[in-house]
Parts: sequence; C-alpha cells; structure tokens
Amino acid sequence: MKNKILLIGNSLSTMLRFRQKLFDNLSKDYDLTLFTPVGNNDTSNYDFEIKENYLKNARKVPLLNIIMFFWALRKLCKKNYEYTFIYGVGVCFISGIYLRLFGKTNYRVIFFFTGLGAIFLRKRYHFLRYILTKHIIIKVPYKIIVLNEDDKKYLCACSKNTDLSNKIIVVAGEGVPADLKLPLQPPSDEIKRLVFVSRPFLDKGCSEFSDIITMLRDKNVNLPITVYGFDKNDKGELNDIYFDKLQALRVQFEGRVDHLEKYLRPSDCMMIISDREGANRVLLECLHLRLLFIASDVPGIENFVPDSLKEILLTDFKDPSIAVEKIINIL
Repeated sequence: MKNKILLIGNSLSTMLRFRQKLFDNLSKDYDLTLFTPVGNNDTSNYDFEIKENYLKNARKVPLLNIIMFFWALRKLCKKNYEYTFIYGVGVCFISGIYLRLFGKTNYRVIFFFTGLGAIFLRKRYHFLRYILTKHIIIKVPYKIIVLNEDDKKYLCACSKNTDLSNKIIVVAGEGVPADLKLPLQPPSDEIKRLVFVSRPFLDKGCSEFSDIITMLRDKNVNLPITVYGFDKNDKGELNDIYFDKLQALRVQFEGRVDHLEKYLRPSDCMMIISDREGANRVLLECLHLRLLFIASDVPGIENFVPDSLKEILLTDFKDPSIAVEKIINIL
C-alpha cells in the first residue's frame, strides 16, 4: 500500500496548471488527494483524487464555507497522510487554525507561501499576522517553503523566533512550467503594449491601475493597453463605472485566458501592481519568458532585479505620478 499525501490549495486550475507534472510524478509512489475548490473544472482522467474544499477566494470566505472546510478536513485527517502540503498564505492561515486547535498526528505539514500575501503586507491585517506568526507557523508546519530570501527574512523578523529560520526552505521559481514559452516572433526593441494581469479586486492593484492609465493618457501616451484576468463579465469588486472609464481610455479587457503566454509578445511591458503578494508567480513567469516588467517595490521582488535596474523597474504604484514617470522613462 502506498503512503498518502494531502495537497490543499485555493484553486484547482492553479494547482494543475503549475504543479500537475509534480503531481503526476508523486502519484507513482504516493496516493495523492488534492483538497481544493473545484469550480467548473473537470476532475476526471487524473491519477489522483480531487475533493472540494469550499475555500474559493480564501481572503473573503463565508463562515459557513469555513465550517464546511473544517468538517471535510476533519474527515481527511483520519486517513493518516504522511505529508500535507498547504499552498497560499490564506489557506495556510485557515488550515493552520484547524491544525493548531485540533492537533495533527502521523503526518508532516508543509506550508508553501507562493507570495507573502496581504496578511503580511497590509496594516489592516495586523491581528491576523500576529495569529499566523506567533501561534501557527511556529507550532504547526514541519517546514515552510518560500520563493526568495527576502520572504524568509521577513517571516523570521515577524515571528521574532530564532528557531524559525531552520524551518524555512527557499525554492526559487517553483510553479513555473519548464515548457513555458512565448510564441516565436521577430524581435523588437520597441515597447508596443502595456499589459496588466490581475483579478478584479481593488487590493490587487486595480485601483492604482485606473489612476495610472488616466495619467498616461493625459500625457499623450497612446500605445495599446491590455488587461488579462478579468472583464465586465467577471467584475468581482469592480463596477460598470470602472470599466466604462477605462474602455473610454482605450483599455482592452480580455478576461480570463488559458495559457497566458500565448497572448503575450516580446515587445510587451508587464505591470505588476499588487503590493499584497510580494514576488508572485506573474513576476516569475516574466523572468522565465524574459519579458520586461515594472513592479511594486515590496519584499521579495527586489531579489530578482539587478541592482543597476532597481531604480528603473521598481516603483510605488500608490503614488501614480511616480509610477507614470517611471513608465514613461522605460518607454
């Protein structure tokens, strides 16, 4: 009989998009269970079990969904998994509360922070950060995996626990498929388009994006601007006024797309605006694809930017005048 591994996340499509090859390899030696929101995804034709965990958008989960998550996790914990991998700060927080309260036996828990997340980077989440750093990450995970040295330093500073450093492993670049590549096109030295990739939430950079585009158009910067990840049919926290204003400024919303790299070009400049995630996967994909980007100057991202380019490529998007000046300088 194979040993068991439980993998907990907040999106089946993300888990399969970035880790399916890993799961396929692990399933040769382990029985895998993916415990994640399923949505409209097809769960057939995989060599591992997939179960709904009710935590879609773990930042704003209704209490009933959390109770349903706890109940389902309670049943799973009876199966004595050898390892439990938990992906994402929000899911680690919610799972960690359960494991802290009700204990864990016969398996090792690994937290995987694919970015620092709002709990670490926003002042309004100070209490949640205190709970996470003082009562969860010290007690629950056997190991913590992060994607860069800055995140490791930040976690240690937040917890003020000298032993935490021994728990943290830096795995730079996890989750970017090895075969990720841009469509072949003739090279160009000219930036032809600005691209913003996000989800429709104000604290994911959408508010700053609107202010910056308004200022760019006021300064007669007329190159095309494209948004991937949301549109008027997937509004999230945004309203019609938001879309009407930006569409009047000739911003094109392409919504959600599979395999984003198919829609990008070597001449694009990516805008990585969110300051709530640290060095997130969009940044890692830009580096892998060798795409130019301008990004928020937050912990983690500067690890990936040469010192000679930090002044040019990192900015404070909350001050649109500074961000616009840097974008124009890049163009």
